[in-house]
Amino acid sequence: MQRLSPATSHLPGFRSDQFSRPGLTLWRRCGFTLIELLVVMAIIGILAALLLPAVQQAREAARRKECLNNIRQINLAAHNYLDSHRTFPSGWVCNPNLTTCDIGLPRPMFTVDVMDQLKFKQPDNSMVEINPPLTWVISDLWGWQAFMLPQMDQSTVGIDYRLPKNNASNWSGIQLRIKSYECPSASLSTNRPGGLGYSTYRGSTGTTATNGTIFCNSKISDKDIRDGMGNTILFGESQFGFWGDALGCCARTPVPADNRSVFDWVSDERKASGGTYLLFGFGSWHNEVVHFAFADGSCRPIAKNVDAALMMAFSTRNGNERISQED
Repeated sequence: MQRLSPATSHLPGFRSDQFSRPGLTLWRRCGFTLIELLVVMAIIGILAALLLPAVQQAREAARRKECLNNIRQINLAAHNYLDSHRTFPSGWVCNPNLTTCDIGLPRPMFTVDVMDQLKFKQPDNSMVEINPPLTWVISDLWGWQAFMLPQMDQSTVGIDYRLPKNNASNWSGIQLRIKSYECPSASLSTNRPGGLGYSTYRGSTGTTATNGTIFCNSKISDKDIRDGMGNTILFGESQFGFWGDALGCCARTPVPADNRSVFDWVSDERKASGGTYLLFGFGSWHNEVVHFAFADGSCRPIAKNVDAALMMAFSTRNGNERISQED
């Protein structure tokens, strides 16, 4: 409160007789009433609610841009590999003279402990949750991510392919994080299973195990891609995997007989060698798109509601499908 100064007596409309009674003092109120304060707080809350989604969208837009840059780096590395070896890298390498090869799936072999809950998106945006304690299975074979380490400027990882994967030197190598192999939008456990480095990008085997560009013992060059380099996928996003694990190497595009969604499909839990593993298709932690690298060196997003037939055409290297330039 503030006492009325005698200096106010000169103001227009001031009547001294109003305050002539003895003991009468005039006070002027300052500050907010409770109602005014609640109104201000409500307005601030509404503004915050309006701004928060915009901030989140801006952050996701930045993460999507970084993810697209990652897949550009992978695509450039693959073309440098092509220049050096005359083929794109194999999805994974299996020597039939040393072990039984399955062209459809690398052999699950080693196990690592999962200490945190693992979550994966489904096509309807619901989550698959796998709770610890859990033993996770990885392959004893190497995939394209390991073969392209020199082209990814990661030669110092120092993998020795002549030694087993669980050799101490090799094992410490595949525990290194390579950020270009990780989508920044991916919601991955910070307590990495086995300490292994993640990879959220996979090669395209096509609509079968071998009619794409990256698969078991593949040696695909630009001359083998007859559908057009700009119409054929090399790599795409996936939700989960390890760069040192051949099981995290590749993804197959579903066909109608699979009765699966085009993107974000995750298999039921599978058992092998005393542990669990899952199979993943192409997909992403983004809400609307999945990023892909094409054989002509271009990289672009594909909407998750893409026509399934178009996605199958992009996945094969010599299917002779007609693809409109408007698609």
